[in-house]
Amino acid sequence: MGDVSFIAVDWGTSSFRLWALEADGTIAVASDGPSGMAHLKGSDIGSVLDGSIANIGLDADVPVAICGMTGAAQGWCEAPYLQTPTPLHSLGREAVTVRESTGDVRILPGTKQMSPANVMRGEET
Repeated sequence: MGDVSFIAVDWGTSSFRLWALEADGTIAVASDGPSGMAHLKGSDIGSVLDGSIANIGLDADVPVAICGMTGAAQGWCEAPYLQTPTPLHSLGREAVTVRESTGDVRILPGTKQMSPANVMRGEET
């Protein structure tokens, strides 16, 4: 495996997908499974992430960016919506740091527009 820069996770209601990415965007390794948010208790989320990272042979010190249901009000740590229009770089800058995690884990926000009312959830952004 090359030099992994960060881990990207799409954590939805029914599934969990993880990609370890090199600096140039190359996927070094990927993993997925049925550990969606609907199948977990809140207290299990951190250990599922840590176990998944360990299973692909990486240390907990690799930064993690998560999108999906973990950022919902009933998820791991709420990532409030950003109001549109919003620059793309704001998604990373406004990511919420998960204080309960063992490493540098951040959850990306979704976006919302007020009129007409609509949202794009974190997993969709």
